[in-house]
Amino acid sequence: MAADRPAPTTGLKVAVGIPLAILMAGFPIAMVNVFVLGGDRQLWADFLAVTYLLGFYGMFIAPWLPTSGLSDRPWLERLEVTVVIWFWCV
Repeated sequence: MAADRPAPTTGLKVAVGIPLAILMAGFPIAMVNVFVLGGDRQLWADFLAVTYLLGFYGMFIAPWLPTSGLSDRPWLERLEVTVVIWFWCV
């Protein structure tokens, strides 16, 4: 059944890629600022918490955005894409 579904579109890849890039960049930025530059640990811990919040929730809502490849798919297929993203990232 999965073979007859179209591949993910560029819009979905971008909608998932941007929060994933934010998520992946957050820890190295915070680590360098704390351990190399001597930044405030509490400030950078808060930065990291906000970064993870934006990254994970951005990936969670990505299949529900009105991208061209997902706009014609039913609710259950969008839910399936959401579960696959969470399984892949967490």
